[in-house]
Amino acid sequence: MDPGAPEPRPSPALRCAYCHDPADGATACPTCGTLTHPACREEAGGACPTLGCAHIATPAAAVTGEYLPRDPAAVINCLIALFAAAMVLGAALGYIARRY
Repeated sequence: MDPGAPEPRPSPALRCAYCHDPADGATACPTCGTLTHPACREEAGGACPTLGCAHIATPAAAVTGEYLPRDPAAVINCLIALFAAAMVLGAALGYIARRY
């Protein structure tokens, strides 16, 4: 280690995106999953602090210290629905193009 480098400090796995304290008691933004404490969210005007996320954060399941990703089955179902919609739209446009 470089003698001039700062000593690493222990860090919890999850932190509040607003105050950077441990995420104990934090809730997740339902749009992007960013963790914030209720007091931090209130201080931020109720908006998610993540740049680009325009969602007003709402209470979600309290964080227990382990990150839980989005449900893979829900993501797969959404992708299947989008694919099916694209296929139906493509078939309809193909039919219209051949008809006229």
